[in-house]
Amino acid sequence: MTVNYRQFAQEVLNRTKYHSDEEEIQKLEQQMQLISEHGMDDLNQVLLSNARGSSRKVLDFIAEHNFAADLIRFDPASTLLYEPSCYSSRPTDFVRCHASSLGFMQMKRLNESESDNRRKKMLDRLVTNFQSIPVGKFIVLNLSEDFKEVEVHPLTNFIASSVQSAVDRETLYYPTEEDPIATFSFYPPNRLRLTHLTLAAASDSEFVDITGVAETQVKASLEKAAGAFEWDNSHQRINLIVMEAENYEDMDISQAVFGTETYVIQGSTVQPGRDADGFFQDPSYCNRLCGVIALRRVDGGLITRYKKTLFINERFLPMVDQVRQMVDIEEVITTNDWPE
Repeated sequence: MTVNYRQFAQEVLNRTKYHSDEEEIQKLEQQMQLISEHGMDDLNQVLLSNARGSSRKVLDFIAEHNFAADLIRFDPASTLLYEPSCYSSRPTDFVRCHASSLGFMQMKRLNESESDNRRKKMLDRLVTNFQSIPVGKFIVLNLSEDFKEVEVHPLTNFIASSVQSAVDRETLYYPTEEDPIATFSFYPPNRLRLTHLTLAAASDSEFVDITGVAETQVKASLEKAAGAFEWDNSHQRINLIVMEAENYEDMDISQAVFGTETYVIQGSTVQPGRDADGFFQDPSYCNRLCGVIALRRVDGGLITRYKKTLFINERFLPMVDQVRQMVDIEEVITTNDWPE
Protein backbone atom coordinates (compact mmCIF):
# COMPACT_ATOMS: atom_id res chain seq x y z
CA MET A 1 0.00 0.00 0.00
CA THR A 2 1.33 3.42 -0.98
CA VAL A 3 1.46 5.85 1.93
CA ASN A 4 0.83 9.52 1.20
CA TYR A 5 3.39 11.10 3.51
CA ARG A 6 2.78 14.54 2.07
CA GLN A 7 -0.85 14.36 3.16
CA PHE A 8 0.21 13.14 6.59
CA ALA A 9 2.75 15.99 6.88
CA GLN A 10 0.10 18.55 5.98
CA GLU A 11 -2.26 17.08 8.56
CA VAL A 12 0.36 17.22 11.31
CA LEU A 13 1.49 20.77 10.53
CA ASN A 14 -2.12 21.95 10.35
CA ARG A 15 -1.98 22.03 14.14
CA THR A 16 0.92 24.50 14.06
CA LYS A 17 1.68 27.93 12.63
CA TYR A 18 3.60 26.19 9.82
CA HIS A 19 0.47 24.62 8.28
CA SER A 20 0.91 26.30 4.88
CA ASP A 21 4.72 26.48 4.76
CA GLU A 22 5.74 24.43 1.73
CA GLU A 23 9.34 24.00 2.93
CA GLU A 24 8.21 22.62 6.30
CA ILE A 25 5.73 20.27 4.64
CA GLN A 26 8.46 18.88 2.39
CA LYS A 27 10.90 18.47 5.27
CA LEU A 28 8.36 16.58 7.38
CA GLU A 29 7.31 14.44 4.41
CA GLN A 30 10.93 13.43 3.78
CA GLN A 31 11.53 12.85 7.49
CA MET A 32 8.50 10.55 7.73
CA GLN A 33 9.78 8.56 4.75
CA LEU A 34 13.23 8.26 6.35
CA ILE A 35 11.76 6.99 9.61
CA SER A 36 9.55 4.52 7.79
CA GLU A 37 12.49 3.16 5.80
CA HIS A 38 14.22 2.35 9.10
CA GLY A 39 11.33 0.33 10.47
CA MET A 40 9.80 2.95 12.75
CA ASP A 41 6.34 3.44 11.22
CA ASP A 42 4.94 3.34 14.75
CA LEU A 43 6.62 6.70 15.44
CA ASN A 44 4.98 8.20 12.34
CA GLN A 45 1.62 6.87 13.50
CA VAL A 46 2.09 8.26 17.01
CA LEU A 47 2.85 11.69 15.57
CA LEU A 48 -0.13 11.56 13.26
CA SER A 49 -2.61 10.29 15.83
CA ASN A 50 -1.62 12.97 18.35
CA ALA A 51 -1.92 15.67 15.70
CA ARG A 52 -5.52 14.51 15.24
CA GLY A 53 -6.60 15.54 18.69
CA SER A 54 -4.71 13.97 21.59
CA SER A 55 -4.60 15.94 24.80
CA ARG A 56 -0.80 15.86 24.56
CA LYS A 57 0.87 18.62 22.57
CA VAL A 58 1.83 17.87 19.00
CA LEU A 59 5.05 19.86 19.43
CA ASP A 60 6.29 17.25 21.92
CA PHE A 61 5.89 14.52 19.32
CA ILE A 62 7.48 16.62 16.59
CA ALA A 63 10.54 16.96 18.85
CA GLU A 64 10.63 13.16 19.18
CA HIS A 65 10.32 12.83 15.42
CA ASN A 66 13.14 15.31 14.77
CA PHE A 67 15.43 13.56 17.24
CA ALA A 68 14.71 10.12 15.79
CA ALA A 69 15.60 11.37 12.31
CA ASP A 70 18.88 12.80 13.67
CA LEU A 71 19.74 9.45 15.27
CA ILE A 72 19.10 7.65 11.98
CA ARG A 73 21.19 10.08 9.95
CA PHE A 74 24.07 9.81 12.42
CA ASP A 75 24.25 6.00 12.30
CA PRO A 76 21.83 4.47 9.77
CA ALA A 77 23.34 0.99 10.14
CA SER A 78 22.68 0.47 13.85
CA THR A 79 19.38 -0.73 15.33
CA LEU A 80 17.10 2.00 16.67
CA LEU A 81 13.84 1.13 18.45
CA TYR A 82 10.93 3.34 19.47
CA GLU A 83 9.25 2.54 22.81
CA PRO A 84 10.21 -1.14 22.84
CA SER A 85 8.35 -3.10 25.53
CA CYS A 86 10.95 -5.85 25.91
CA TYR A 87 13.32 -4.05 28.27
CA SER A 88 11.15 -2.63 31.06
CA SER A 89 7.60 -2.18 32.27
CA ARG A 90 7.73 1.49 31.25
CA PRO A 91 9.41 1.62 27.82
CA THR A 92 11.88 4.41 27.21
CA ASP A 93 11.27 6.49 24.09
CA PHE A 94 14.33 5.26 22.18
CA VAL A 95 16.78 2.39 22.48
CA ARG A 96 19.91 2.32 20.35
CA CYS A 97 21.95 -0.86 20.03
CA HIS A 98 25.67 -0.28 19.53
CA ALA A 99 28.28 -3.04 19.84
CA SER A 100 27.71 -4.61 23.28
CA SER A 101 25.88 -1.59 24.70
CA LEU A 102 22.30 -0.36 24.75
CA GLY A 103 21.53 3.35 24.90
CA PHE A 104 18.21 4.14 26.59
CA MET A 105 16.99 7.66 25.80
CA GLN A 106 13.94 9.32 27.33
CA MET A 107 12.66 12.48 25.62
CA LYS A 108 11.28 15.63 27.22
CA ARG A 109 10.41 18.99 25.75
CA LEU A 110 10.94 21.82 28.21
CA ASN A 111 8.00 24.19 28.50
CA GLU A 112 7.52 27.29 30.55
CA SER A 113 4.41 28.75 32.12
CA GLU A 114 3.37 32.14 30.79
CA SER A 115 4.19 33.95 34.04
CA ASP A 116 7.54 32.21 34.46
CA ASN A 117 8.38 32.90 30.84
CA ARG A 118 7.68 36.62 31.29
CA ARG A 119 9.83 36.71 34.41
CA LYS A 120 12.70 34.91 32.72
CA LYS A 121 12.51 37.23 29.71
CA MET A 122 12.82 40.25 32.02
CA LEU A 123 15.89 38.78 33.66
CA ASP A 124 17.36 37.80 30.30
CA ARG A 125 16.90 41.40 29.12
CA LEU A 126 18.71 42.66 32.21
CA VAL A 127 21.57 40.22 31.62
CA THR A 128 21.84 41.44 28.02
CA ASN A 129 21.66 45.08 29.07
CA PHE A 130 24.40 44.62 31.66
CA GLN A 131 26.74 43.33 28.96
CA SER A 132 26.85 46.89 27.61
CA ILE A 133 28.06 48.26 30.97
CA PRO A 134 31.87 47.83 30.79
CA VAL A 135 32.47 47.47 34.52
CA GLY A 136 33.98 44.17 35.64
CA LYS A 137 31.96 43.62 38.78
CA PHE A 138 29.15 41.43 40.08
CA ILE A 139 25.79 43.01 40.69
CA VAL A 140 23.65 41.46 43.42
CA LEU A 141 20.09 42.20 42.41
CA ASN A 142 16.81 41.57 44.20
CA LEU A 143 13.52 42.26 42.46
CA SER A 144 10.21 42.58 44.28
CA GLU A 145 7.00 40.95 43.09
CA ASP A 146 5.89 44.41 41.93
CA PHE A 147 8.74 44.71 39.43
CA LYS A 148 7.29 44.85 35.89
CA GLU A 149 8.80 44.56 32.42
CA VAL A 150 8.34 48.28 31.77
CA GLU A 151 10.92 48.93 34.52
CA VAL A 152 13.75 46.95 32.86
CA HIS A 153 15.13 49.84 30.80
CA PRO A 154 14.84 52.52 33.52
CA LEU A 155 16.46 50.18 36.07
CA THR A 156 19.32 49.49 33.65
CA ASN A 157 19.91 53.23 33.21
CA PHE A 158 19.75 53.77 36.97
CA ILE A 159 22.31 51.02 37.59
CA ALA A 160 24.60 52.30 34.80
CA SER A 161 24.57 55.77 36.32
CA SER A 162 25.30 54.39 39.80
CA VAL A 163 28.05 51.84 39.21
CA GLN A 164 30.99 54.21 38.86
CA SER A 165 30.36 56.12 42.07
CA ALA A 166 28.83 53.38 44.22
CA VAL A 167 30.71 51.98 47.17
CA ASP A 168 31.28 48.24 46.88
CA ARG A 169 28.82 46.17 48.98
CA GLU A 170 26.62 49.19 49.68
CA THR A 171 22.89 48.56 49.08
CA LEU A 172 21.23 50.88 46.60
CA TYR A 173 17.50 51.27 45.99
CA TYR A 174 15.34 51.72 42.90
CA PRO A 175 13.45 53.97 42.37
CA THR A 176 13.60 55.28 45.97
CA GLU A 177 14.79 53.99 49.33
CA GLU A 178 11.35 54.66 50.80
CA ASP A 179 9.47 52.52 48.24
CA PRO A 180 11.90 50.27 46.34
CA ILE A 181 10.91 47.66 43.77
CA ALA A 182 14.56 46.64 43.31
CA THR A 183 17.67 46.71 45.47
CA PHE A 184 21.20 46.05 44.34
CA SER A 185 24.85 46.23 45.31
CA PHE A 186 28.19 45.73 43.55
CA TYR A 187 30.97 43.28 44.38
CA PRO A 188 34.44 43.07 42.85
CA PRO A 189 35.46 39.62 41.56
CA ASN A 190 38.46 37.76 42.87
CA ARG A 191 40.17 35.52 40.30
CA LEU A 192 37.39 35.70 37.73
CA ARG A 193 38.00 38.31 35.03
CA LEU A 194 34.76 40.06 34.13
CA THR A 195 34.51 42.33 31.11
CA HIS A 196 31.09 43.69 31.99
CA LEU A 197 28.61 43.89 34.80
CA THR A 198 27.51 40.34 35.68
CA LEU A 199 24.16 39.52 37.24
CA ALA A 200 23.71 37.52 40.46
CA ALA A 201 21.37 37.61 43.47
CA ALA A 202 22.29 37.92 47.14
CA SER A 203 21.38 35.54 49.95
CA ASP A 204 23.27 35.99 53.22
CA SER A 205 26.94 35.41 52.37
CA GLU A 206 26.46 33.84 48.94
CA PHE A 207 25.56 34.83 45.44
CA VAL A 208 23.15 32.54 43.60
CA ASP A 209 21.82 32.85 40.08
CA ILE A 210 18.59 34.81 40.07
CA THR A 211 17.01 32.72 37.31
CA GLY A 212 16.38 29.82 39.68
CA VAL A 213 12.86 29.35 38.37
CA ALA A 214 14.26 27.87 35.15
CA GLU A 215 16.41 25.39 37.07
CA THR A 216 13.42 24.28 39.14
CA GLN A 217 11.47 23.57 35.96
CA VAL A 218 14.38 21.63 34.46
CA LYS A 219 14.65 19.50 37.62
CA ALA A 220 10.92 18.77 37.59
CA SER A 221 11.15 17.56 33.99
CA LEU A 222 14.22 15.46 34.79
CA GLU A 223 12.46 13.80 37.71
CA LYS A 224 9.51 12.80 35.51
CA ALA A 225 11.76 11.45 32.77
CA ALA A 226 14.07 9.54 35.13
CA GLY A 227 11.19 7.30 36.17
CA ALA A 228 11.61 5.45 32.88
CA PHE A 229 14.92 3.93 34.07
CA GLU A 230 14.45 0.91 36.31
CA TRP A 231 18.18 0.11 36.53
CA ASP A 232 21.41 1.92 37.34
CA ASN A 233 23.54 3.30 34.54
CA SER A 234 26.34 1.02 33.33
CA HIS A 235 28.58 0.41 30.33
CA GLN A 236 26.02 -2.10 29.09
CA ARG A 237 22.93 0.03 29.73
CA ILE A 238 23.51 3.74 29.22
CA ASN A 239 20.69 5.97 30.52
CA LEU A 240 20.21 9.41 28.95
CA ILE A 241 17.53 12.06 29.24
CA VAL A 242 17.15 14.11 26.05
CA MET A 243 15.54 17.55 26.26
CA GLU A 244 14.51 20.01 23.58
CA ALA A 245 15.65 23.13 25.42
CA GLU A 246 15.23 25.90 22.86
CA ASN A 247 14.31 28.56 25.45
CA TYR A 248 16.82 27.52 28.10
CA GLU A 249 20.46 28.52 28.46
CA ASP A 250 23.33 26.13 29.18
CA MET A 251 23.63 27.82 32.56
CA ASP A 252 20.03 26.90 33.45
CA ILE A 253 20.61 23.21 32.74
CA SER A 254 24.10 23.23 34.24
CA GLN A 255 22.83 24.56 37.54
CA ALA A 256 19.92 22.12 37.54
CA VAL A 257 22.11 19.03 37.04
CA PHE A 258 25.42 20.01 38.70
CA GLY A 259 24.21 22.42 41.40
CA THR A 260 23.53 26.11 41.74
CA GLU A 261 26.53 28.31 41.02
CA THR A 262 27.58 30.22 44.12
CA TYR A 263 30.07 32.98 44.71
CA VAL A 264 31.01 32.99 48.38
CA ILE A 265 32.29 36.22 49.87
CA GLN A 266 35.39 35.61 51.97
CA GLY A 267 36.59 38.93 53.27
CA SER A 268 37.36 41.02 50.21
CA THR A 269 37.38 38.09 47.76
CA VAL A 270 34.71 36.13 45.90
CA GLN A 271 35.17 32.37 45.38
CA PRO A 272 33.11 30.38 42.83
CA GLY A 273 31.54 27.06 43.78
CA ARG A 274 28.37 24.98 43.58
CA ASP A 275 25.62 24.09 46.01
CA ALA A 276 24.85 20.42 46.64
CA ASP A 277 21.39 20.75 45.05
CA GLY A 278 22.18 19.34 41.60
CA PHE A 279 20.06 16.57 40.11
CA PHE A 280 23.15 14.42 39.61
CA GLN A 281 23.76 14.63 43.37
CA ASP A 282 20.30 13.39 44.32
CA PRO A 283 20.67 9.91 45.91
CA SER A 284 17.63 8.70 43.97
CA TYR A 285 19.22 9.48 40.59
CA CYS A 286 22.98 9.90 41.02
CA ASN A 287 23.74 6.33 39.88
CA ARG A 288 20.85 5.98 37.48
CA LEU A 289 21.54 8.73 34.95
CA CYS A 290 24.63 8.97 32.72
CA GLY A 291 23.82 12.44 31.45
CA VAL A 292 21.39 14.94 29.99
CA ILE A 293 21.43 15.91 26.31
CA ALA A 294 20.11 19.38 25.47
CA LEU A 295 18.70 19.81 21.95
CA ARG A 296 18.61 23.17 20.19
CA ARG A 297 17.39 23.79 16.65
CA VAL A 298 19.97 24.54 14.00
CA ASP A 299 17.52 26.78 12.13
CA GLY A 300 14.29 28.63 12.83
CA GLY A 301 11.98 25.96 11.49
CA LEU A 302 9.86 23.39 13.31
CA ILE A 303 11.17 20.39 11.35
CA THR A 304 14.86 20.67 12.10
CA ARG A 305 18.11 19.02 12.97
CA TYR A 306 19.47 19.63 16.45
CA LYS A 307 22.69 20.79 18.00
CA LYS A 308 23.32 18.43 20.91
CA THR A 309 25.08 19.33 24.17
CA LEU A 310 25.85 16.59 26.69
CA PHE A 311 25.83 17.46 30.41
CA ILE A 312 27.72 14.47 31.80
CA ASN A 313 27.25 13.05 35.29
CA GLU A 314 30.73 13.24 36.84
CA ARG A 315 30.44 9.64 38.06
CA PHE A 316 30.29 8.49 34.45
CA LEU A 317 32.76 10.87 32.83
CA PRO A 318 34.75 7.96 31.27
CA MET A 319 31.63 7.00 29.30
CA VAL A 320 31.56 10.16 27.17
CA ASP A 321 33.04 8.32 24.18
CA GLN A 322 30.38 5.62 24.43
CA VAL A 323 27.66 8.26 24.33
CA ARG A 324 29.33 9.92 21.34
CA GLN A 325 29.17 6.61 19.47
CA MET A 326 25.39 6.61 19.85
CA VAL A 327 24.53 10.31 19.49
CA ASP A 328 26.26 13.04 17.50
CA ILE A 329 27.26 15.18 20.50
CA GLU A 330 28.79 18.55 19.58
CA GLU A 331 29.73 19.79 23.05
CA VAL A 332 30.31 18.22 26.47
CA ILE A 333 29.80 20.22 29.66
CA THR A 334 31.07 18.99 33.04
CA THR A 335 30.56 20.17 36.60
CA ASN A 336 33.81 22.16 36.37
CA ASP A 337 32.58 24.21 33.41
CA TRP A 338 30.82 27.53 33.94
CA PRO A 339 28.58 28.19 30.91
CA GLU A 340 27.03 31.62 30.46
